[in-house]
Amino acid sequence: MYSKNIIAGMLIAATVCSASLNNNAAVFTENSVIADAADSTSEIAYVNLKYIINPSTKQAQLSGVNYMPLKEVSVPATFTWHGITYKVTSIKSSAFKNNKYITSVDLSLANNLTNIGAYAFQNVKTLKSIKFNSVINSIGTYTFSGCTALSNVNFNGNHKITNIFANAFSDCTSLNSISIPSSVTTIYNNAFSNSGLAELTIPNSVKNIYANAFSDCKKLKKITFEANSNGGAGLSLGADAFKNDTALRDVYFNRTGIEASLSSFASCYQKIGDFYYSFNSYGNGQTDYCRSIYRKLLSQWGLKYSTNYTEQQQREFFAKLGEYLGGTESKTGYMVRGELRPQAQCGMAATVISARKGTCGGFSRVYYDMCLQAGVPSSRVLFAGDCHCHAWNYVKIGNNWYNIDSSNKIGLCGSQEFKNKMGWYTDIPTNSNFAYHAPQNWYASVKNYIGSDDAGNYVSPVTKLFDEILNSSHSEWDISFTGTRVK
Repeated sequence: MYSKNIIAGMLIAATVCSASLNNNAAVFTENSVIADAADSTSEIAYVNLKYIINPSTKQAQLSGVNYMPLKEVSVPATFTWHGITYKVTSIKSSAFKNNKYITSVDLSLANNLTNIGAYAFQNVKTLKSIKFNSVINSIGTYTFSGCTALSNVNFNGNHKITNIFANAFSDCTSLNSISIPSSVTTIYNNAFSNSGLAELTIPNSVKNIYANAFSDCKKLKKITFEANSNGGAGLSLGADAFKNDTALRDVYFNRTGIEASLSSFASCYQKIGDFYYSFNSYGNGQTDYCRSIYRKLLSQWGLKYSTNYTEQQQREFFAKLGEYLGGTESKTGYMVRGELRPQAQCGMAATVISARKGTCGGFSRVYYDMCLQAGVPSSRVLFAGDCHCHAWNYVKIGNNWYNIDSSNKIGLCGSQEFKNKMGWYTDIPTNSNFAYHAPQNWYASVKNYIGSDDAGNYVSPVTKLFDEILNSSHSEWDISFTGTRVK
């Protein structure tokens, strides 16, 4: 149809031109015709942009530029052509793809434009800024993908956008920040992958973040999941949603009801010198986030505890969980030993279960939490530790307590075997006041706290209280503490 229209347009243009010259008048009274208006749609040039117009609906679709080079694109709400006023309602797919000149796009006055087509500005590497209007309701697939100079995205108070489609802002490496509208409910695959984001806030309106949506954002340091609003729904995190965001240092799980994939935060750590650096985790939503992962792992491993288990079945459950989580000498578990910095990260369950790496504090906390999630009564599993040097677990089988140390791949054992395998004889001078770990010492059912660092500084006031209770050997919170901390 377009070839027919363009030919017809050329004939009309030639006729107009001839008539105008014979009458010594202006060649055109309006902008040049690219296609005639006889059919239902025609492509025209108006000012410096091209549009596909539909006289029957009086709507126009922005289809590209009329001449090169055009650096600043400003889209009107309406324009009048041959006596008909057209509303600009959309931008055609691939309209400006691979353009080498555009530096800015202003849609703020285009208050009838509700849709930007797929690939519309893909690989416009000179584009630095885009200003939206308040009525656009979606951003198409690959719309701004590859716009490597794009650093300023102004949503201009928009509360209509509900979907940011796949790869919409992927490879926008200069995009340091973005304020996602509070109307957005879904962020699709790779929407911001390999972008330059340094900080990110996920509005509480968002219900789904699909696979790889923010993966390979190597500059991303902070993520905040906004808290639920008015009892709002939870949030689903897809596979590899934040994978390889190696600079990530702080994640605020303020949102409850988070359902995560096992790999949502895969490989979010990096090795600097001798240590691995990952993110600190905060907020009430950590619990739901971790539990969603625990449920998937327990289902995958086929583990579920029953209060009707025999002692042998209890023994098998606790041993298998330790083996799957930390492994044995002949088998690697889900997590591996690796110290995360700062030290507090070693005990944060959300961190270590995401990085699949941690030290004793993280291993034992995850083991404790997973036992509870599997149905083990809290009276039969303990998070244990001396508050500084080491952490492990105790589990109760029948009427007896047993050590289990998944971080050192030590399964169920009696206290003497545990002591020997821990190698304390070589690590601790024989003349010290060292008190061996045993089931009657050093245990406490605690949640999200670990002990002091090597300089004797406490991670939190609650940690200090825990330490003081251990040292003074008295009972609080209906939890009994016995023994004296290793000096």
